[in-house]
Amino acid sequence: MMNQKTRVMYVVCYKSPDYIRNKTQLDELKSFGHINLQIVKNTSRGLIRYFEVFSKLKKQVQTFKPNIIILGFRSTEIFWLVKLLSQPNTQIIYDAMMSPYMALRFEAKFGLLGKALSIPIFFIERTVLRSSDLILTDTIGHSNFYADTFKVTSNKIVVLPVGASEKRPKPIANRFPTRPIKFLFYGSFLPLHGVDYLIDSIECIDEKSACFTFVGYSKKYASRLKKLSMRKNIEVIPWVEYEKLIGEVIPAHDVGIGGPFGNTKQSNLVITGKTSEFLCQGKTTLVGSIKTDISFKDKHNCLLIKQGSANEIAKAINWCIENKNKLSEIGMNGQKLYNDELSKTVIKTKLTNIF
Repeated sequence: MMNQKTRVMYVVCYKSPDYIRNKTQLDELKSFGHINLQIVKNTSRGLIRYFEVFSKLKKQVQTFKPNIIILGFRSTEIFWLVKLLSQPNTQIIYDAMMSPYMALRFEAKFGLLGKALSIPIFFIERTVLRSSDLILTDTIGHSNFYADTFKVTSNKIVVLPVGASEKRPKPIANRFPTRPIKFLFYGSFLPLHGVDYLIDSIECIDEKSACFTFVGYSKKYASRLKKLSMRKNIEVIPWVEYEKLIGEVIPAHDVGIGGPFGNTKQSNLVITGKTSEFLCQGKTTLVGSIKTDISFKDKHNCLLIKQGSANEIAKAINWCIENKNKLSEIGMNGQKLYNDELSKTVIKTKLTNIF
């Protein structure tokens, strides 16, 4: 009698269901011939997504009867619902890429209200982590945080990089030194990104030597960026489709601003998704320094920058302007770093060890 495949259900209930963190894991899981994969994810946004996922889960857990359920990023809110609907012997793997407690307590999310909410959230998150059979996170820093803060056994935490799309468009022809260097930042302008420091650094840059593109919108920074764009070479694009961002916007720029620069609790634990995307495409990348086991090396495979300093960012930008001839080699070394330590190949190997 043939061995049955392991039944694995991957559950996503997030405002961005196709977030790269989940997508890279699913891409690799789909290639596993020894598992039967079922995906449950929301298509709607807002609060209705919870009802949608509940409806799908209630039906599919009973019919599919998964051996393992992976709760993709971000799923703290639905953990106990999944636990309730699943069979007693079903293993639960929980992706703890980011900590809700940390965001509320240390990242000024929702201000004083957030700090007050962080107290009950701490106990909820601790219970979720301890009730999971396995925990996924993105860096060794986050792994240590969960082990130390919530007293979670470290041997049930697996560090899994975020990865990138790995679509590598044909690079746009290098026109150095006949034009300014083009720098790109994109994101959600969270405190960990350190956008204040980035904007302060641009104040010091000669607008004839560099131009900057910001993709994303934040009410907090809209006015400041608008004023700055009147004096500096800055373009602000509120929103770009992900496929266009990867296929057109990133290739059209020379240097990626990966960060993080915020010098917050969380910024000192993460490698941003944009950093992986830039490195994957062979772009020289400004990377905020963190304690990590990833082999970032300043002026070899990235520009490594001390966090919390506009002056350090400005120095790195000016170094790029003054050393245009070195950017291509740094970009190629960065791409090799990505391939060796942050890529889907690495993700697949680590998932293979789990399954």
